[in-house]
Amino acid sequence: METIIKNAIITSSSIKLDRDYFLSVWLSLRFDSYSQNFGGYVLGKIDEVYAKDMGNHAGIFIMKCMKVAGVTDWGDVVGKAVRIKTTEGWNAEILGVGHVVNDEWLIPSELFGK
Repeated sequence: METIIKNAIITSSSIKLDRDYFLSVWLSLRFDSYSQNFGGYVLGKIDEVYAKDMGNHAGIFIMKCMKVAGVTDWGDVVGKAVRIKTTEGWNAEILGVGHVVNDEWLIPSELFGK
């Protein structure tokens, strides 16, 4: 699967408690003439046993999003330029987001495994 890098703008962001049980973070990205979301990974779960095994995935994911957007406040990510690493084609998938200038990337599969 070939990957390409494109420039994008973060148009919105959210930290959500899905189904009252799972914590997830979303970035909405606009690139070319498309919009696509990045995120949705289960970063936390309301389950004490699971939380102990999981570590701090939520904190790491949120901090990396902020680093690639170049901000120190989550509320400032909207409107920031980033790069995206994506596949091509109709079912294209955003594999990661990166800082627009620096070689700083958030690629969840590399951080957390598949």
